[in-house]
This record gives sequence, C-alpha cells and structure tokens, in this order.
Amino acid sequence: MFAQDSWKVTPRLTVNAGLRWDYTDAPGIANDRDNVAPRLGLAFTPSIDGATTLRGSYGLFYDEMLFIVSSNALRAANVTQTLFANPGYPDPFGVNPRRTGSIAVAIPSTTLLAADMQTPVTEQASVGTRHLRGRLALTADLVWARGRHLLRSFDLNYPDLDTPSRPRPDPTMQRVLVRESKGHSWYRGLQVGLQKRHSVRHAYGISYTLSSTDRDTEDTDFLAQDQRNYAAERGPASSDARHRLSASSSVDLPLGLRLATLLTARSGLPYNVTTGADNNGDLATTDRPFGVSRNSARGSGAWQLDGRVSRIVGIGRRRIEVLVEVFNVTNQPNWAVFDGVVTNATFGKPTSSGEPRQVQVGARFDF
Repeated sequence: MFAQDSWKVTPRLTVNAGLRWDYTDAPGIANDRDNVAPRLGLAFTPSIDGATTLRGSYGLFYDEMLFIVSSNALRAANVTQTLFANPGYPDPFGVNPRRTGSIAVAIPSTTLLAADMQTPVTEQASVGTRHLRGRLALTADLVWARGRHLLRSFDLNYPDLDTPSRPRPDPTMQRVLVRESKGHSWYRGLQVGLQKRHSVRHAYGISYTLSSTDRDTEDTDFLAQDQRNYAAERGPASSDARHRLSASSSVDLPLGLRLATLLTARSGLPYNVTTGADNNGDLATTDRPFGVSRNSARGSGAWQLDGRVSRIVGIGRRRIEVLVEVFNVTNQPNWAVFDGVVTNATFGKPTSSGEPRQVQVGARFDF
C-alpha cells in the first residue's frame, strides 16, 4: 500500500511526500509487517526566472526477499549431503574394484534458513542542483545510500580455529550453512550531467559519476574468510567502478535519417585475491593471503560505443521505422572475471570478456 502527493507550498517551494507499506509472508519470513517506508523530496527555486533549482530527497526502499532463496534453503534443510569415496554400483555400499578396505563415508553437511530473516532495505538521501541556460541543463547531485539486512551465509557448526584439530561443536556434522540477512552496504557518489535539448538538428547528453560502494557481503552464498570477524569483510563491492562516464547524441541526417550514439566507459572493477586453499580449516576456500583485504585487486577498465541509424516512413496514419543497430561498434575487447587465486598460472588475468560487435536490422510498424 502507498500514498503520495505533491504540494506547491510557495511559488518557489515544492514538497513531494509519500508513505509505502509492504507486507511479506513467505517461507523464512513469516508475517513481516514492519516494512514502513517514508519518502520526502524538496525542490526550491531561489531566483525569479526559475533557472536554478535546489533539490533534496530522503527515503527508505524495501526490496523483496527472493522466493528461490528461502525455498531452496527450506528444501535443503530436509536433505543431508554425504560423500561416498569410490561407491559401488548400483548399491553405493556394494563392491567397487577400485576400493580397498571398507567404504569411506564423509561426515554430512546441510543448509538451513535463519529464524530471524528480515527484508533487505536501503536508506537513501540526495542533495543537488539543476541549472538551465538556454537549451542546456547542468545537474550535480550528491547521493548517499546505506543498505541493511542483505543476504549472506554463515556456518552454524563453525570449527574452533584456535585449536589445532579444528573441532566442531557438533562432531556428527560438517558444515551447517545458514542463510541469513545481516549484510550491509555503503554508497557515496557525486553525479554530474550536461544535457542539450534537440535544436539545430541535434541533441546530446554527458554524465559522469564518481562513487564508492562498500559491502561486507556479495550474495546469498557469501562466506567470510573468518566468520568470527565479519567486519574484516567490508571492502569494495564487486560492482564498484569508481569512475563512470556516459555520453549520448542524436543527429538528424539528410534523407530523413537519424543517427543515435551511446558511449559508456568505466574504470576497473575489483576482484578478490585468495590462496585457493582452506588455510584455516573451516572447509571454505575463501582464505586470503595474510594482510590482504577483500576485493583489493582491480581489473581493467571497459568502454563501448553503440550506434543506431533509423528512418521513419509515413503511410497515412501509420508509420514504418527501419533501423540498423550496432553494439560495440569498435569491437572493443572488454576483459572481465579476473583470476584472483595466487597459486594459479592465470592469476591476475581475465578469464572472459564482454560481448563482441553485434549488428541487428529491424523494422517497426506503428498503427
């Protein structure tokens, strides 16, 4: 349920306010009734000509708990995973000529869902300005966001890492993974932009973002290097591109043709450096070299140019638009997914890339 309205308090001050309420009743999150999200926005024009506007906003924004996360965890709670070394066939306990001695059965593991799951929420605030000069519009905004109740995992049967034998609280089980919602995120950004409205057969826009995004989790399966110290997992998010640039243009060409372009560029994304081994004996290969923080390395930057040429033909009240679109015009190899395992021969090198050049031709009929 939500309600919102806009009030022009004075000719120069406008207030936008709203309130939203979400109710969730799903596996793992029973009767979650406290998701109340207020929103407030202010816009003030200090000058009579209205060329400059000062604006600010604040709000809470609740996400949805993915049903697949809770349902998978609930199904996994009814399953115990075991490992048979050299099992027989069709009877796992039967004869296997490659096995010597009695069959070895590993201690089982399982997965649970935390009893205190909460809906992920982000608290957001911004302050900025917009200035008009002729057909040009210049904007600048400072944006802040704080995320809470993000998904992560922890081992309920975590071993005692201070004891050489690494004993677990329940010796009859190995890892007992619990999906929980106790992760956090932090975002700070400066966003500036310049827009030119269509005139003299062209329009364009340029925007730049300088930002920093930190997280102490990445996804549902995220495990800490040492879950006794989740604070040590705070580091750059995997999507943390400090610099982002976007430039677009639209030009009217002869013969009724229109050319549109889009250039996007970003700085390198971080990736985690690990040893590739279970150094602390907790059955997770998330261990990092001593003194190395999470997501401390960065890959290469990326950029891509897209283009589109179209022409509209009118047939009475109907229109046919014929278009040619080219993605990654220069066939730029944007390397991705860098190998962070220090013992690998490919350490520090990319293992994949973005999409190559793609061309598509289409027609759209409007009636």
